[in-house]
Amino acid sequence: MRPYLYSLAFLVIALLLSLAIGSVFLPLQDIFASIQGNGSDLANNILWNIRLPRTVLVALTGMALGGSGAAYQGLFRNPLADPFLIGISSGAGLGAVIAMSIDWTYSSLGLIAIPLAAFISALLTVAVVYFLARVGQTTPVTNLILAGVAVSAFATSLMSFLMLRF
Repeated sequence: MRPYLYSLAFLVIALLLSLAIGSVFLPLQDIFASIQGNGSDLANNILWNIRLPRTVLVALTGMALGGSGAAYQGLFRNPLADPFLIGISSGAGLGAVIAMSIDWTYSSLGLIAIPLAAFISALLTVAVVYFLARVGQTTPVTNLILAGVAVSAFATSLMSFLMLRF
């Protein structure tokens, strides 16, 4: 129980520091005054419009990454499992390289084009790996890992080819 309390204390300290430290330092009393509605206009603007949204987004992103990592490790029953294991990272990289190769960033999507292509490509990679690993009605973990390594190698080679070609 004690390690969880230490972790929670460090989390609270890190969140408070992320609210306080920036190009303009906000003392803790200014932060608490702004939360209570008694802060200065500058402190309110910095806290509510810049730092608090970023801090909340960072906390949510960390929770999502932690949850996805735990799901990954549970799926493979391996505490060392990561996105490189079944080719998700290579597939996402391939999608980003394809988007850059065809100058998709100059389309109507703008800067969101590369992350969108990477995300779609990562999802397609998962589908391909799952399809290749499936045996009848089951998907053995060993087949999933082997298919993932093969798809990862293929995606990495395509990525290298596109980067050399374009």
